[in-house]
Amino acid sequence: MSIGYRIFIVEEEAIFPISQKTFNELYSGKVGALTKFANQTVQIAVVIYTVHQRKPKTIIQIDCERIRIMEDGSIDEIYVHEGRHVSNHCGRGSLCASWCYPCCKFIPILNN
Repeated sequence: MSIGYRIFIVEEEAIFPISQKTFNELYSGKVGALTKFANQTVQIAVVIYTVHQRKPKTIIQIDCERIRIMEDGSIDEIYVHEGRHVSNHCGRGSLCASWCYPCCKFIPILNN
């Protein structure tokens, strides 16, 4: 069994996929990684799933975190160090936090 993951920015009514490259650049401190969300606090969801025939099959887990994006598109490190806003759940449709989508919202996106 293979495991895969995809990263999303979750807003109230929308989910935006971000590339693994952008995610890595963001967490390595690169300026300009997420300028689209500058001066905002966003929710990041990392969806971990099993893969069958090169396609997502079953969501195993969703890790969620709130981060603040600075004007230059990088992570606000002070916000990160003030306290981690991490939540996690088993991926069986329950909410991991009031601001994170249930698993069923990610299934159509993963299958595209």
